[in-house]
Amino acid sequence: MKRTELEALIAKSLEDSLSDGEKETLAELLREDDEALELFTDTLGTQVLLENWQEESKVVSPPKKRWRPLALAIAAGLVLAVVWQTLLTNKPEESIAKTSSLPVTLVAAEMRSIEMPSGVLVEVQGPAEYEITGDNEMILASGRLTADVPPEATGFRVMTPNGDVIDHGTRIGVAVGERQTELHVFEGKAEVLLPAEEVSAMVGVGEAVRVNHPDNAGYEPIPLSMANFGWHTMPSNERIEFDFEPGSPEWQITMQGSESDRGDRPATELTAGLARFALVEGQVGFPTAPDQVGGFHAAYRFPPHRGQGRIMPLPFHWRDSMESLCLSSPPFHLDRKGGSLTAYLTGGRGHAENPGLSREALPKDSSGEGFLGLVLRRVSDGRYLCSVRRPAGNFYEWSQVEISQRELAEATAQDSPEEIYVLDLVDTYRDPSWSWIGLDSVSVPGRLASSQN
Repeated sequence: MKRTELEALIAKSLEDSLSDGEKETLAELLREDDEALELFTDTLGTQVLLENWQEESKVVSPPKKRWRPLALAIAAGLVLAVVWQTLLTNKPEESIAKTSSLPVTLVAAEMRSIEMPSGVLVEVQGPAEYEITGDNEMILASGRLTADVPPEATGFRVMTPNGDVIDHGTRIGVAVGERQTELHVFEGKAEVLLPAEEVSAMVGVGEAVRVNHPDNAGYEPIPLSMANFGWHTMPSNERIEFDFEPGSPEWQITMQGSESDRGDRPATELTAGLARFALVEGQVGFPTAPDQVGGFHAAYRFPPHRGQGRIMPLPFHWRDSMESLCLSSPPFHLDRKGGSLTAYLTGGRGHAENPGLSREALPKDSSGEGFLGLVLRRVSDGRYLCSVRRPAGNFYEWSQVEISQRELAEATAQDSPEEIYVLDLVDTYRDPSWSWIGLDSVSVPGRLASSQN
């Protein structure tokens, strides 16, 4: 467009006489042509300044560089009235990216809420300095932030001077000081990546670490701090802890396998009898009787995750009842805002990703297509609402599993606040070498049903 035509459009904008088509034309020019934007802001800024100075009989011509910032600010207000709606209508994503990708400084006590293009919800607490650098990443140079990361935004990255935080679908807090960065995991898990040699560490729910300045590279566990981040959906204090210690609430066998005596001599509780889940206390040395994987278990002493007790399949050495097993927790009420449900599993993963629709629909016979894991069941209709399996890894090590607060809330959104639930430890998987599962340290947001109090 010729300069004279642009000047005509600008003049009409000052008179507020632009047609809809002319507004769109001007908006497009201002969006795409830096020279057009400069002429527009200069013209509007000069007009406003001259009008103000004439009213005060102070007609002066200050140097352009000195008054240009003020002109830009005044022009921005006028642009908003003339073309802002058009800009938003035509290219909202581009407008947001341009306005949010600049470095931002917050003063003390200031709070900024940000919705990332990826869906991550971030709250930055001042004093702080931050910058949005991509759809799913940002820089936190100083200050604190909390982030609520949905599953589809897994991999959200917070870059800090002392190391990076890579989120794996969680709720986290990040604090950056002069020579250290803290990661606090309120739900799920996240990873810290040190700049030196790219060493990383995974941090689980309820855990926190401090990452030191690269000159003193390393990280150290620290206490989880909820209050410092003011997180509005922090786990409540009312939780049920199942550690399978003496005197703790008992879980009941609701499906039990068939007789499965391997004929080991001499027979022990670990090698003979009904296939079932049972409470095992203390250190246990697995028997050395031969099986399909030889004497691999010889002299291995399997410790609990915490305390003295944990749930294990018996007889262990058979590890396959040929019929399905199910162990059910005491009934409880669920606190949907109380955080995630966590537990520690060991053993195999099974084949199926979920157990099916209900406990009544579990197959009687286990198979190579079966499920191994922990399941939330609604008592009123017996429906299975959500489940979790052990992650891949060493089957002799305890691994934390989690059903997130978000998943719990979505699965129970239509339920009454007084609905009752149970957890089922389910084994419908058959493989003579790997089909066993152990359970310990279960933490549930909520309270036991009244009959269990």
